[in-house]
Amino acid sequence: MHTKELSLPTLYKLPDYYDIAFTYDRDISGETNFLRDCFQKHSAIEVKSVLEPACGSGMFLVGLAKFGYRVTGYDLSSSMVEFAQKVIDANGVQELADVVQGDMQTARFGRKFDAAATLISSLSYCATDESLAGHFRNMSVTINHNGLYIVEIFFACNDLEYEKYPYETWTVDSDKMKIDVSWKLDGYDVKNKIRTMNLNMSVRDNGNQFSFEEKHRLRLWYEDDFRSLCALGGFALEAVYNQKFRSVAAGTPLTGELGAVYCVLRKE
Repeated sequence: MHTKELSLPTLYKLPDYYDIAFTYDRDISGETNFLRDCFQKHSAIEVKSVLEPACGSGMFLVGLAKFGYRVTGYDLSSSMVEFAQKVIDANGVQELADVVQGDMQTARFGRKFDAAATLISSLSYCATDESLAGHFRNMSVTINHNGLYIVEIFFACNDLEYEKYPYETWTVDSDKMKIDVSWKLDGYDVKNKIRTMNLNMSVRDNGNQFSFEEKHRLRLWYEDDFRSLCALGGFALEAVYNQKFRSVAAGTPLTGELGAVYCVLRKE
């Protein structure tokens, strides 16, 4: 286990509970169909192979593999990788899907992919200019020319003082398990472009109970900043979609008022 994995948030070291808290009974058909539509509409090459950085518990790996794509996922957490492999095996898509341990800043592969996708704002964990530059440069040599990289991110609102980031709280009941989760804005470090979120999770598992609270440091995104970092890897912004998978008109300022958005990048 390398040093960066040791510093992972507790949430990503608990894949069984993470999977229930964030994916239990979740219908990912919307996101999966959206990705397929983007591949068909925006890619200048036929998409057969897909890479998913920060793949977590593997739900999108399975979703895409079931449509015949050859998919590879990677995650920094060895626990998540082990869990995702079990999900792949349980769904019988071992011939099309695989998962390995890897760091978003440094991961490279012995082959190239036609497309890639990083969803659920996972890219924001590369919070510094240095880490993002490393990520985009590595993705540049990982994705084929004219291939796509689709990322889901949340831009900063126009006025941070009045930003109302959604306070999310939910409960999942699964058999003998109950998980309570809250996710809320903790504050900003504008100088270093950091948004800090506070996570609280309480687990009751077959009589056992524990809880934890931790802070998650995420990138505070600005449009010009995002475009320039993408350009370091030779990526250009092709299109933007909102959470309803509707196109955001070209020229629309990319700010938090749009909510989380899907940015479709083309490798030039």
